[in-house]
Amino acid sequence: MGGNGNQAGGLVNRGVVVLRPDAGRIGSGGRTFIVTGPYRSGTSLVAAMLRHVGIFMGTDINDIVHEDEAFAAVIEGRDRGGLRRLIADRNATYGTWGFKLPMLCRWLAPADLAAFNNPHIIITFRDAVAISQRATLSEYEDPLAALRLASDDLAAMAGFVAQLACPTLLVSYEKSLVFPAEFVNAIVQFCGLPPNGALRAQLAGLIEPNRGSYIAGARRR
Repeated sequence: MGGNGNQAGGLVNRGVVVLRPDAGRIGSGGRTFIVTGPYRSGTSLVAAMLRHVGIFMGTDINDIVHEDEAFAAVIEGRDRGGLRRLIADRNATYGTWGFKLPMLCRWLAPADLAAFNNPHIIITFRDAVAISQRATLSEYEDPLAALRLASDDLAAMAGFVAQLACPTLLVSYEKSLVFPAEFVNAIVQFCGLPPNGALRAQLAGLIEPNRGSYIAGARRR
């Protein structure tokens, strides 16, 4: 019976996939953690966790969505020279650092990530209906149009993942609510953080569905 229980446990879907874990450059002196995924798929949760453990995530931070607006402006503006200067400055100042930008694949190709020092990508995914409904509530979009856009974004992110050559962590926002400890463990292990029980409990406490501050701040006015 013990064997059957172990087998059943191995079939439980915890919503975590690690790709190319050995692709990181050993001894490179730092890493760049890049958080991306479809809009409203949980990128803010992951970025909040990285900030909580002390990873520098930017200077001009929006505390509701944990995004460095200045860094995003350089990427979305396709300012390659400005991006190179920012990367060099943050490599020199922090060594290990990160940033969050949903749908990064709209502005950077997988090959462009070679500009970052030892990039480690964390990509969040979420049910397309949940994403589209949040867009409908917050952005007043047509429900069907929002669903089509969410589905297109999910497909685009999947195509982006397939072309990456660096360590990549795929996580499900829905599964983070069901298995918060496993979700936190995946982040901790992927980022090479110490196995600190108190820290893990704090990170699990950040998993809060329908967080009021996010809902209020993410709504278009």
